[in-house]
Amino acid sequence: MSEIFNDEVLKNFRSSVHELYGDDLKGEILNSLNALSVLTEHYTKDSEKFVKLLSRFKNADDRIRLLHEYITFRKIIISRLDLWIDKRYKVNASEVFLRFVNDFDQFVNSLPSFWITDQPSERFAKLPNDSLKISFFKLLKRTGFNVTALPVRLANLFRKLFKKKLLPDPVWKQRIPIKKLSDWYYKNYFIEHFLEFKDQTMKETALLAYELWTIDNRFFKTVNEFFSGAVSFEAILQDWEKEFQPLLFTLYKKIGDKQEQQKGSIGAILKIIDNEFEKQIVIAGTLEFRTWHHREVNKRQFRQRVFNHYSLKITRRNNTLFALADDWKFNQEIYILKTSARKSSLQLKLRLQSRASIMNEALDKLPDAINEAWEFVKKGEQHELRKNLSQAKYAANKLLNNLIIPQISDLLLEQGFPVIIDETEQTMLAELSSMTGKRILIDGFDPSLDYSDKAMQFVIPLELVEFEMMNQFKKVILTAKTETIEKLETIKSDLESLGRMVVFSLDSAIVLFDEKEENASEQVVAEAELSIKRAFENYDLLKLFFENFIIELVKSIENATGKYAGQLTQLTDNSRVADIRYSITKARAIKRSSLVLNNIVAFLRKNTLIIKTWYFSSKKQIDTGIKVLKDQLGIQKMSGDISFEISDYLVSGDLSVKNLPFVYRRLFLNEPLKETTFYHRRVEEITKLDRAWNKWQEGSFTPVLLQGERGSGLSTFLQLFVKEKIRQNPVVYSVFPVKRILTEEELLALLGISFQGVAFLRLQELIEFVEKQERFVVVVDKLQLFYLRVPGGFNVLKRLFEIISQTSRKIFWICSSELYASNYLQKTIGLHDYFPVLISMKNLSHDDVRHIIMLRHKASGYELVFKPSVNDLKDRSYEKRNAEMKQIWLRKKYFETLNQLTQSNISFALQIWLRSSQKEQGSQIKLNSLDDLNFSFMFNLPKEVVFGLHALLLHERLDVFQLSQVLSISKRQAYLLLMRLSDRGIVSEENGQYSIHRLLYRQAVMLLQERNIIH
Repeated sequence: MSEIFNDEVLKNFRSSVHELYGDDLKGEILNSLNALSVLTEHYTKDSEKFVKLLSRFKNADDRIRLLHEYITFRKIIISRLDLWIDKRYKVNASEVFLRFVNDFDQFVNSLPSFWITDQPSERFAKLPNDSLKISFFKLLKRTGFNVTALPVRLANLFRKLFKKKLLPDPVWKQRIPIKKLSDWYYKNYFIEHFLEFKDQTMKETALLAYELWTIDNRFFKTVNEFFSGAVSFEAILQDWEKEFQPLLFTLYKKIGDKQEQQKGSIGAILKIIDNEFEKQIVIAGTLEFRTWHHREVNKRQFRQRVFNHYSLKITRRNNTLFALADDWKFNQEIYILKTSARKSSLQLKLRLQSRASIMNEALDKLPDAINEAWEFVKKGEQHELRKNLSQAKYAANKLLNNLIIPQISDLLLEQGFPVIIDETEQTMLAELSSMTGKRILIDGFDPSLDYSDKAMQFVIPLELVEFEMMNQFKKVILTAKTETIEKLETIKSDLESLGRMVVFSLDSAIVLFDEKEENASEQVVAEAELSIKRAFENYDLLKLFFENFIIELVKSIENATGKYAGQLTQLTDNSRVADIRYSITKARAIKRSSLVLNNIVAFLRKNTLIIKTWYFSSKKQIDTGIKVLKDQLGIQKMSGDISFEISDYLVSGDLSVKNLPFVYRRLFLNEPLKETTFYHRRVEEITKLDRAWNKWQEGSFTPVLLQGERGSGLSTFLQLFVKEKIRQNPVVYSVFPVKRILTEEELLALLGISFQGVAFLRLQELIEFVEKQERFVVVVDKLQLFYLRVPGGFNVLKRLFEIISQTSRKIFWICSSELYASNYLQKTIGLHDYFPVLISMKNLSHDDVRHIIMLRHKASGYELVFKPSVNDLKDRSYEKRNAEMKQIWLRKKYFETLNQLTQSNISFALQIWLRSSQKEQGSQIKLNSLDDLNFSFMFNLPKEVVFGLHALLLHERLDVFQLSQVLSISKRQAYLLLMRLSDRGIVSEENGQYSIHRLLYRQAVMLLQERNIIH
């Protein structure tokens, strides 16, 4: 099929083929610019809306709302970016041009195979650019044309002679392969030129988008300065109107101009193709026309190369835009995290300050309450001083301890300071959780370039933020929460100490008045006034401590959030790609290391018992081996004899205590507590005793035996249980032997005097008395005073057990015994079998002892200063510390040494504390070092002394005759032994009874345990 070609045919062809390039292809070129135009328009509107919101900034509360609005603004920008570049994709050219190719193929199929036209003579002439081959073939062509034209030309010679009309020269026809030309130029060449325009458009889009990103970065810095207080709203409004808004409008216009330019891109491409097409029409069907170039296989190969190139090129351009959008979006997320951190820090500060003001108002009630109580003493008459002191004590106890201080303590807990910190952390973690998992990093990113897939390095900055930056922040938060809880406990403890201080000071004044009588009223008032003055000083310190606590807490969180925000900013710097990758790798390594460490810790915890067993078993074997080796070598443990200083400390130490203030001495009295003010509640022991009490009330046989070391608080425990639980309902009788009970008559006399004030003469009288009474409680203290370790020395105890057994339905028996005496009696007469309920007083922990001591000290109101020893002053590391760190170090060392000496025995710890205390001028108590207290001489005592100490330990106290009986020695030998030990301070004497010095009790126990005498 062919068609005659002419100008009209060409015109119609152009019109038809141009219609094939519709809006789809035009939109394909403009889509990136169109999307950027929409993004710029929305960004401008969103920014302008936010700037208007800034005008509402008036106070801190508005600032928080504006920070929230700014976070919302940044989240909107992220959503805009998501709409602008919704996802990263690879271009498939066949899909992009699918509709166009199909339409064009249909159009081409409707065309004739050839256009037929006369071949102009110019096509036979040699042209300057013709190759030798073309020139040779044109020569042949001209020769052939002349040969074919020769008959006509000869005929025309004759026709010319006869003057006839000449015949035209024969014309060679030119066949134009219109289908091949159209398919090649208007499809293949068009796609090739389309790629160039599309590539340039996307490049312009990236450059313009980068301009918008740059404006956004500058806008963030300005707004950030506004929130930090560096610039005012007027300044930011001026910057917006004079700088940012004009820049955005200019950019929007530049994008519009580019759109207009690119709208004519299809026409420009067609103009280029039309020109090239016309040139091909002229030479089509001639020697110059490259027929082989238009073969179908060549066309398909060329088109595939163009398609592949298009897909690769536009995909790389898409990579540029996607990387730009991803990095820009990542910056928005960083801005959100930074702003959220600032918002959380500000919220924390405002909430803490608000609740601190509530606490300050409550704390301000304390001085008024103290003054109100003291008014009873100031306004009262001198001759009614004791009455006034009692009224002041009652008022102080009622106002402070029973009303104001509990209210303040409850209010302190209600403020939820740790919860506020925790909520701050959770808020920041919530923002972090919304952060994109992956982001793209391109080293030396340039928006004018296109990037291959290999250039796009995907990293997970969330790992870096979470496991390095946020981890550091969480450590600060954890420390802040821990310190907050500790300081709240300190404040609560100081509050209670303040109340105890005031009441105890007034109580001490009453006791001092009773001791000194009326002639010392001025001294009593002066002492009480000094104590009240110390109370006010401690209140000021408490108030200052609370205020500093809030200030330091706010400062620590602000510093942590500031550091966190600064580290986040570094992630927005693409010039640090290598550093960021290294940091992320490091964060991953730390995470893996943490997991390994956690697994190791979990394994150790799971197998702690096995490890402990192996350790102690190995240690025991090693110690046994060393001991055998020492015995073989004749090496004995040698400790120096008791020094004069230690002996003097033991013998005359009580004299130094008398120089301490009366209030301070009363706080550390070595006697059972009558109130729970300084009592350390023993939960496990009290639970067991309470359960036994309930069972007895139900009718069960439940006599109770309590056992504990001397000084473990047995007497206090019993007294406070009776006071708090039984409350004299039913009646409680206390049996406290003042001497050793060794006969049945003495036992009946003790019980009779304790029950009815008159001794029982016979056991039957006791039984009859019990039967006549309502059910009651009997507390028998110190069972170690009811026996003597001699033949027949346990009869009294056995008689007591018979009485307990016969009367247990009517009497709830509670007996107590020293631990080592109890263990000895268990081995000899089966003591524990007589008591269904056995309660052992557990040793207090090191922290418990320290808490109890500091609780008492705080009630004194005196400032505590630890004094260094001579060795401490020679220690260079000690001298390098500042004053505060020296006190912390000395305090830790003192309590460690105290624990070594007393092994957590609270009674002995209190006595050593009191003996090492020294009153200085003003309101200071200085504590001497315990370095010089060396009790190692105990381990070098002779054998007869060790046995004597064992006898005293099992019986608590013995006179000379009783000791001689127990040790089976003469009375003179016993006397000389006790005199020698008494002179050296190892034993103390009271009313002819000797006992181990209370400060050497622990060392005596350790000595006897080492010699395997007790266990």
